[in-house]
Amino acid sequence: DLGNVPDRELVDNIMQVIEGLVHVALEATITEASDEQLAEIRKLVRPLCEEDLDQEAHGIASFALMQGIMTSNSNLVSQLIARGLMLRLGPKLLPLHEHSSIDIAAHRVYAQQLDTALARRDMTGIRGVFSAFFKLNREALKRAYAAYEAAQASNGQEVAAR
Repeated sequence: DLGNVPDRELVDNIMQVIEGLVHVALEATITEASDEQLAEIRKLVRPLCEEDLDQEAHGIASFALMQGIMTSNSNLVSQLIARGLMLRLGPKLLPLHEHSSIDIAAHRVYAQQLDTALARRDMTGIRGVFSAFFKLNREALKRAYAAYEAAQASNGQEVAAR
């Protein structure tokens, strides 16, 4: 029992749906965006390329990028679904936050690749980078669940020993 934390398989499924929605949004963005709009999205990628990014700053920069991508196109349906999923899921995952650790170095490499792919409007490259981003995030979430469950079990044993 994970209390108020959603089932890890459900969360993984939701992350897969969000990934699909991001791909749809990216395709619409790449085909619809002016050079100026694309430059604005690339500005959102650049903080993820910084060497001295910590976990919190990385989370903020990643969220800003996702928000920028999801709102930069005319596909209102994908925007509404992704926003609804993220708003409902995010708060329920807060207990996992202290057990979560993102591979910032790998994200930095992918962010640099994303910037290049965006500059070229290379949809195949963009899709590949976002798939890699989501894979890393899903793996980090699995580790966070395992650490959370271990901490919960440890806390339960401490209470039982009292």
